[in-house]
Order: sequence, then structure tokens, then C-alpha cells
Amino acid sequence: MERHNSAGGVAGDLASPVAYVGDSEAHSRACIVDALLERGFVCRDFTRVSDLLDAFGIKAPQVIVLDLSQRDFDGIEALRSLKANRFAGGIIPITELDGGEGLGQIVRGSGLKMLPPVSKPLQARNLEVSLGHLDPPPKGPELVIDIDEAIRNQWITLWYQPKVDLQSLSVCGAEALVRILHPDLGLIPPSRFLPGSSDPKMRLLSHFVVKRALHDWMTFVERRRPLEIAINVPTAVLMEAQFIRFFRNHLPIHPRFSGIIVEVDEAEAPGCADSVARLAAQLEELKIRISINDLTCCSPFVADTERFPFSEIKVGKQFVSGCAADHLKRALCQTIVEITRRFGALSVAVGVETSDDLAVVQELGFDVAQGFFFGRPMPPEELALLIAMRRGSVRGLQARSAPT
Repeated sequence: MERHNSAGGVAGDLASPVAYVGDSEAHSRACIVDALLERGFVCRDFTRVSDLLDAFGIKAPQVIVLDLSQRDFDGIEALRSLKANRFAGGIIPITELDGGEGLGQIVRGSGLKMLPPVSKPLQARNLEVSLGHLDPPPKGPELVIDIDEAIRNQWITLWYQPKVDLQSLSVCGAEALVRILHPDLGLIPPSRFLPGSSDPKMRLLSHFVVKRALHDWMTFVERRRPLEIAINVPTAVLMEAQFIRFFRNHLPIHPRFSGIIVEVDEAEAPGCADSVARLAAQLEELKIRISINDLTCCSPFVADTERFPFSEIKVGKQFVSGCAADHLKRALCQTIVEITRRFGALSVAVGVETSDDLAVVQELGFDVAQGFFFGRPMPPEELALLIAMRRGSVRGLQARSAPT
């Protein structure tokens, strides 16, 4: 695989598909970028047509998502330029609900490869339908970005997805997710840089996550918006005595610090049930609680263990998203909610994308929810500002998640 030193530690970046997103509306742009990252695309986003076309002149992407609904973003000009330059990639237009016919008049006979349009207010499922028409990206290398270099050059950071209390419908916490913004390539999908759980570099990344998350927690407190933060750490790393000492030494000494949640993967827990239970007791003294992340089945370990070590269970979005119309998904969610209640833990529904999903998870008795309906992952300063502007209400988050 070819290596380009000029890109700063990028291995085989030519194998990574590239997507450009042109949209002047910040939250809509972030939602589209996040969906593309999940599909393995390297993403660059633009608020001005001129910047997008400048980047296009340097490197043509495989797909462009273009907002044609905003008056302050001349998407029509961009289409004309792309036609003149014989752009061969796919174009996903973002339109108003009644913009379909006008769009047809613009692109008819243009020769551009137009994918199904996505209308505003933006809905995750509509976006997924259009993205489903894209050719699958080629399989890239296991690592695109070297974690050491990303940390050293400050390309790496944490973004936060809000978690909402389903009783008060207010933001009660946030999950920290690793993001890399490369100066030349843009946002790198996690599949291109996250090391495996047994990779030594995962320990380095876990150290970074702990330090940055606790630093961000202090920033939230300074803005009078303290949040319970959840981070992801592999079980093998979390069980190391040296890592626990490191973690303990970085915990804030602050009267408003109520603790931090560490999420571990379901697949890692059953093989070390007794060890996880002992670890949970040890960490509880430090105000560190363990959550099992994205549960996808009713594991006997979760249901039957005598020493239930988890403070919360998160149900994976493959079972939560669309549960309003799927009786099997709904039944599994109900079973897990009952298990969490039995052990006095919290149940978290991951992947709530519609008002129907929200109504069902509330009816089933989930304690907390997160997903596209409330907000995509965002930089910490944006989350703090959003909570301050909307006073933490879910109504405000919905307004930003479904822009008009």
C-alpha cells in the first residue's frame, strides 16, 4: 500500500472514499457528515460554494451532498460548475419538501449522476435511503491515521452525543466519541483509525480519552452545565492496575463531580464476568461506573449473573431504531428493561430517530435515550452552547436535529 508522508501519517489514503458536504446549516451539515463517516467516507464540509469548488479543483470526491434549499448557499451554481467539469461521482441533493420538480428541471440532461434527493426537515432514514444508492466504498487499510501522530499534532478530539432523561426530557449526560480532523483530508471515519482492543495503541488512545473527557467536564462545569460523561474503554485496558492508577490520578477534585461512566463492549464482558464484577466494586469507590455498550441480545451473562456489575445497559440502535413498527425489536427492548429494573440499573435506548421511537421507548420504561432525534455527536463547545440556549430541553435539541 502506497504511503504519502506529505499527508502526515496517512497510510493508503487513496483507498479511502472521499465525500464533500455543502450546506450552510450547521446541524444539518453535521448530521450528513456523521452518516457518511459511519459508511467509511473521509469527509470535508463546506459552508460556501466557492470553497467546495476550490477543493474539487484539487481533488474530486466520490460523492457530493449538496444543499439546494438554502438561499445563502448557491447549490445551483455548484451544479453548473460540476457539470462543466464533468464530475463523474454521485450527487445527493438536499431540497425542500416541494423542491422535487424544480430540481428535475435543473439537472435534466446535465449528465450528472443524481442520487435520490433528501428533503428537509432532515430525517436519518431518508438520508440512509439515498446513501444506499452509493456504490460500497473500497476496503481500506486498518489504520489510515497513526494515533501517536494524531495526538501529537492535535488532530484528535472528542465530540459528544447528548443523552436525554426520558422522565424530565432534559439532557442528563453525553457520550464521548473520538474524532480526527486531518488538516488535509478532513474528518476521518473511526473505522480508518481506531486500533483493535488488543492493540498497544489502544492504551495510548484510552489515556487521551480519559484526560480529554475530564478536561471537557471541567469546561462544562465552568459554564455551569455539568454533565455526566460516558467514555469507551476496552475491558482489557480498564482492568490494568496501571491504567486504574492513571485514571484515579486524573479524576477531578470538585464538589460537583458525581462520577464518570465507562462503557465496555458486550462481546468483551462474558469472558471475564468475575473480574468485571470485582473491578466494578473497586471503581465504584472512585465514582467510576461501568456500562455495557450497545447490547444486541439478551446475554445469559447479563440476565443471570449473581454479581451484576453494570450501572446501566445500553440497547443497540439495531433494536431501538424502528422499534415502533417492529414487534420483535419491541419485545427484546422490553425484556432488557425488565432485567435492568431487577438489578437497579439504568436502561438506555440508543438510536432513537423518530417521535414514534421516542414514544415507544418511553412506554417501555427506558430511563435514558440518545440518537439522531435528539442530536448527532458535536464538539463540546457546541453542546454546551446548545444546552445553554435551550436550557437543556429536548424540544430545543429536536429543533436542531430537524432543521427547517
